[in-house]
Amino acid sequence: LNIVVTFVVAKRPAYYDGKSKIGGIEHIKVPQLDISSTLIRERCRKGKNIRYFVPEDVRDWIRERELYGYRPKNST
Repeated sequence: LNIVVTFVVAKRPAYYDGKSKIGGIEHIKVPQLDISSTLIRERCRKGKNIRYFVPEDVRDWIRERELYGYRPKNST
């Protein structure tokens, strides 16, 4: 496959960041955002905004189904 494509690797927080010895792999630097599903669920449970953490369609889906303990702001 590496003859046909170039694999791109982006560093993730708290993961191995060494260079691969395999050819055809491009390492790139990107802004590192430490966002996890645990963080998303916790923010939903606490009634905090998850805008910019997930795509808008995903946020709407979570709201509509009241997932992860999501509560509308005017509920008690």
